[in-house]
Order: sequence, then C-alpha cells, then structure tokens
Amino acid sequence: MDPSLKRPGASRRSDLALFGAIIIGGAALRWVYLGTPSLWWDELVEIAMAQVGGVTDVLRVVRDGVPASSGNAGAMPLDYLLLHAWLALVPEVSPAHLETHFRLPAFTWSVCALVALAVFGRRHLGRDVGLAATLLLGVSMPHVLYAAEVRWYSLLVLVTIGHLWAFARLLDAPEIPGRWGWWLACATAAICTAMLSVVPLGAELAVLATRARSSRRALIALLACATLLGVLVAALAGPSLGVTYDRPASARPGLLWTASLVGGFFAWDQPVLLVAVATALAGATLVAWDEQPPTPGLAQRQLLGVETFERPR
Repeated sequence: MDPSLKRPGASRRSDLALFGAIIIGGAALRWVYLGTPSLWWDELVEIAMAQVGGVTDVLRVVRDGVPASSGNAGAMPLDYLLLHAWLALVPEVSPAHLETHFRLPAFTWSVCALVALAVFGRRHLGRDVGLAATLLLGVSMPHVLYAAEVRWYSLLVLVTIGHLWAFARLLDAPEIPGRWGWWLACATAAICTAMLSVVPLGAELAVLATRARSSRRALIALLACATLLGVLVAALAGPSLGVTYDRPASARPGLLWTASLVGGFFAWDQPVLLVAVATALAGATLVAWDEQPPTPGLAQRQLLGVETFERPR
C-alpha cells in the first residue's frame, strides 16, 4: 500500500494527540486551584442569589438586585440559573469539599471552552492556528484562575466561542434557516451571560448586513434576529445599567461615561488602542460592504470539484 495513503489518518491521530494533551494539561492546571480555601465575597453573593428560591426568584433577584430595586451592577441571569440547577440536583457535600462543590460548574465551563476552541480552531482557522489558540487559552492564568471562582467568567468564554462558531457557520451558508436559529440561540446565551457580549454581536450584525443585502430571505432573517436581540438587550440593560445604590443623581455615571470607562479598561487606558480598534472595525465594515456576496452553495460545489454553468437563455 502506498504510504501516502496513510498520512491523512496519521495526521488526524497526531492532531488528536496534540489537542488532547493541551486540553488534559489545561484541565489539570485548573483542577489544582479548584479547592483553594476559601470562598470570597463575590462568590458567596452569587451562591446566595442562586439559592434564593425557585427559578422565578433567582431571575427576580438577579434583575432587581439586593435589596430590591437597587439594581445589580451588570449581573446577567444565565450563570445564576445554571448554578441554581447544579445546587438543586447535586446533593450537599461535607464542609471540607464546599469550595470544590460550588466551583465545579465554573471548572466544567472552563474545560469545555478548551475543547470548543480546539474543535472550532481546527475546523475554521487551520491546524496550526487552532493549536496555538488552544495552547494560549490553556495556559492563560486569568482563565485558569476563573475556573476556580463561582462567577460567570468561565461561562462567558465558553458561550463566546460557541457564539463565534455559530457566526462562522452562518457565514458559510446564510441560505440555511436553521443556522440563523442556532446563531440567534448562541447570541442570546452570550447576552444572558454578560452584557459585554453586545460588542462582538454589533460587529457580527454589521458583517451580516453586508451579506444579507443581496438576499431577501437573509435580510428578513437578519431583521427578525436583530429585533429579538434588541428587545432582549433593552429588557436586561435597564436594571443592569440603572444601579443607584441610593446615590444622588449627580453622582451616577451616565451611559456614555460608563461606556468610556469600559472601553478604557479593555484598552489599558491607552487612547491610541481605542482609536485603532474603532478604525479597524470601520475599515472591516467598508471592505465587507464592497465585497460581492458569494453565491449560495458555490464554495461547497467548488470544494467537491463540481463545475457550475450558466443556463442559456
């Protein structure tokens, strides 16, 4: 048998071994910190809110804050609901293992994020980029440490990767209605995990608007999804951004000021980085708008080696 025929299978096995080693090593690194004593204040607050009562009680507390009507400084419901389900289904443990018990969901989301990034990277970014991205996430100390916190950060990384994956699949075949539904579900999960998810969502909507302009069906799907997501953001943003804590109106930051503080935080307080990001987003939008949208299914037919012919009129 020609040895070259064995290369694809051998390559897949070697890739599986490499990605598996990174994921197992990353999981082991996260497990080391899982039972670190003790639970700190923010963790205790989330645990208390997840145990407040039934599902409706958890949603109410997350939305309205403690005490009621005080707001909850950006809290989104998904992680609280998942922790509520975990605590309801899993029996109580001894005090010696409480930290591990409460933090296990965050650890699970963190390891699942490694798996999701490995598969997504290999399929959509290529083997080398996928390996590098998975390795960088595997040894990322913030990601490692947040796997040992009863907070929403680990879940946010996981749903963001899922959100990006759904977006990539949608761009591959926007004519398939089911991909719009899957992307909408992932975008909803991301927003319900953290309001900061509106940032990548806005970029995705800009790109999709350039792709949907040539297809009436895609345009209708885009408008429907954007409307639903807009209603969701409006419903969640009010309590999230309306935190007062009994401060006078003159001491409350406005929406624009809050947005500038968040932007400064992510840019390390470097205005040059903010300008660079804004310029890059504007340039990418213009490039995407000028590009001719691909014919549905053309890429798939080309990959299969099937030629396309124009029907004579």
